[in-house]
Amino acid sequence: MSLPQANTPFSAADYLAWDSERIEKSEFYHGEVFAMSGASRRP
Repeated sequence: MSLPQANTPFSAADYLAWDSERIEKSEFYHGEVFAMSGASRRP
């Protein structure tokens, strides 16, 4: 059995840079990123 991985929180600037490259939308909350189901960017 393996140990759980430690979560390294994103800074707001890191998240914005990372999110601008992604097709799927996500939510940033207190340094954590959560996928938004059923959401997509409109062209």
